[in-house]
Amino acid sequence: MNDWKKILEQMSEDSGDEKQFRTTEINIKPARKKKKRILGVHPAFFWSCIAVFVLVIALGGLWIANIFRTVSDYELIFPGVTAMNIELGGMTEAEAVEVLNEYSENYFSGKELEIRCNDERVGLDASVTIYAREIMRDIDAEAIAAKAFAYGRDRSTFWQFRRLKSDETYELPISALNGYDREAVDRVIDELVSGIEREYRNYSYMLDSTGLTITRGIDGIEINQAVLADEIHRRISGNEYGEYVITSPVLEVTIAEVPDWNILRETFLVMAEDAAIEKSGSRGYRIIDEIIGKDVDIQQINADMQTSDWDVKTYPFVYTTPQVTSELLETLLFRDVLGQAESNYNSYEANRTTNVRLATEKVNDIILLPGEEFSFNNIVGERTEERGFKNAIVFAGGELVDGVGGGICQVSSTIYVATLCADLAVTERAVHAYKVDYVPLGQDATVQWGYLDYKFVNDTAYPIRINAVMSDSTLTVTIYGTKTDPEKRIELESVTINTYPYETIKVLNEEIPEGTAKQTQSGKDGYQCETYQLIYMGDTLVERRLANKSYYKPQNCIIQYHPADEEPVNPAGPTE
Repeated sequence: MNDWKKILEQMSEDSGDEKQFRTTEINIKPARKKKKRILGVHPAFFWSCIAVFVLVIALGGLWIANIFRTVSDYELIFPGVTAMNIELGGMTEAEAVEVLNEYSENYFSGKELEIRCNDERVGLDASVTIYAREIMRDIDAEAIAAKAFAYGRDRSTFWQFRRLKSDETYELPISALNGYDREAVDRVIDELVSGIEREYRNYSYMLDSTGLTITRGIDGIEINQAVLADEIHRRISGNEYGEYVITSPVLEVTIAEVPDWNILRETFLVMAEDAAIEKSGSRGYRIIDEIIGKDVDIQQINADMQTSDWDVKTYPFVYTTPQVTSELLETLLFRDVLGQAESNYNSYEANRTTNVRLATEKVNDIILLPGEEFSFNNIVGERTEERGFKNAIVFAGGELVDGVGGGICQVSSTIYVATLCADLAVTERAVHAYKVDYVPLGQDATVQWGYLDYKFVNDTAYPIRINAVMSDSTLTVTIYGTKTDPEKRIELESVTINTYPYETIKVLNEEIPEGTAKQTQSGKDGYQCETYQLIYMGDTLVERRLANKSYYKPQNCIIQYHPADEEPVNPAGPTE
């Protein structure tokens, strides 16, 4: 109403004609009534939806009715169903029976079940083959066709309808319902098992006075025949051919472990040992008898353990006689002269001779075993008056003076020469300060208690013995042993490299009578020399080996005279 009022008020301001016209125009438009809505929507839209819904229900009902009619009218085997690789889908049950009967004659041709049993540890490689055509009687075509027809019919109508429209395939699991020759299969299994199974036996042995007897172990092989038979029958019934490998737990293998025969061997093994010499003190000895070796042929035993073609073997004891028996050693001991040396002494020099004799007695009959070292100082001991040694001429401070034990260096030097001739290994040697007269240049060995020693080692394979004797002013040292090469002999050669002349020194001494002179020390030249071992095999020189290099200082000549004498005349020789 308010809108109309506004229009009329506006029209009052216009002309009469316009007012009349507008009033007329307004009066010719009829007023509209507002329609009622259904469920909040326009009625036309509502009834349109109702119509569509009814149509869908009607069509759905028709579609479902068609599904039920299609499934109920389908009297054939569902598509994609196969049995024994034969497509049975779309056939009637009778057609399927006919097709199966036609195919059954050739169905089992070429089908075989190979049963294998392998184990490299025991050398097992056995197999047997069951041929289907030899054990199968027939197939039950009616039962298979009935199963094929029944497949899926216990499922829902919609599942069956989907199966009719699907391209899926289904292989029908079948059994040889008419059976097969189970006894023939069991006979094959029996034959396989009996040829494979072995009763386990451990290795064993027996020791007696003659040797070692070994009973070979046997690897145990056991097959659970009941479980194996069930599996084979299941496969045949289920038409599962191909290869079947027997494994654990159906197959049980127990390895017969080979013992370590070396452990047993240690209980009776006796190593052969040569007869030997045993020292008693430094001079005595006794011969220890040889030991006879006792053993078995362990290499043959180990070789036999790698084979299985034997059951019991005896390995007699093998006795080994050592190369050196007590009888042989008795004949070999100290049989040969390895080296010998001589030196002269002045028996009128009583004190010096006494010292030489004491040292000679100490070293005489000394025995050295192989590898044992000789020490002159250890054998002779300290040179003291309490032990019987005397004062005699010794070198001291460049002069000849009296000292306890003077002269024993002749013994050590003579031993040194014998050692070189015996070709023994010298481990310690010192040269005199001045040349000595009892051995050639380069062939002496000086000693001094607590300071200088002479040592060598018995590096031969047999014991050696030192024999030292004094006779007719000659000291002889002989080293006895056993030569391994009888043709070998050694000579010594000393070569002078340089000579250093001595000087004469005159010394005043009022105690010397006038007109006389006294020579208190002889003069000796000094030398530089080399000593060689000339090694011969028979008469042939095979080696010239340097033994040592020696240096001797010159020994000055000392002359004493009275101060009143300008020059000493005809001096007397030195007193020694």
